[in-house]
Amino acid sequence: MLGQADAAWDGHTYDDAGRLYDEILRLEGGNARAAAGKARALWAAAAIRRVFLVGRTIQAPVKAGKGPVGFDTADVDVRSQDFLCDLAIEMSPSVVRPGESYEYTAKVLLASSGKKSIKIKSIQANVTLDGALSSQPLVPLVKEVAQKQAATIAEARGSWKEEMKTWNLKVVVMGDKGDACSNTISWK
Repeated sequence: MLGQADAAWDGHTYDDAGRLYDEILRLEGGNARAAAGKARALWAAAAIRRVFLVGRTIQAPVKAGKGPVGFDTADVDVRSQDFLCDLAIEMSPSVVRPGESYEYTAKVLLASSGKKSIKIKSIQANVTLDGALSSQPLVPLVKEVAQKQAATIAEARGSWKEEMKTWNLKVVVMGDKGDACSNTISWK
């Protein structure tokens, strides 16, 4: 039966593998290999059903913009029209595949939608894996994104771990004048 359970795992039929490991545990409660296989199969069955969700771009301009002439903007958050961007993150591979490589590449794309081009000062990647935060600066692939243009500006690389419960990546892009934008992708 252990051979059948292992074959189900190798065939990526994780629900079947979990049931077989569970049956082994009913017959032989102390079987460590079956207990480990069952835990791994349960995680894998859940992992293949999860997806990566990208959040919304959050902008943090250094200076406030000017509101429409003749309107009181004292109680309104008016943003600078110079640093307006959309930040996207694309994952490769696009799903976690248990039993395969756990290396990933997150491609960071920036689109300038403001009145000026965006000059990139720095890019920071903050990964939270099962509650543990790690940060790394990313090397910009371009120094500037022209007005009304889009470009791949960086790639974050890393590894997932088997049996992880939570994972997310937050990317923060700093402009040359201190403006910033960020976005997050989460495994849900």
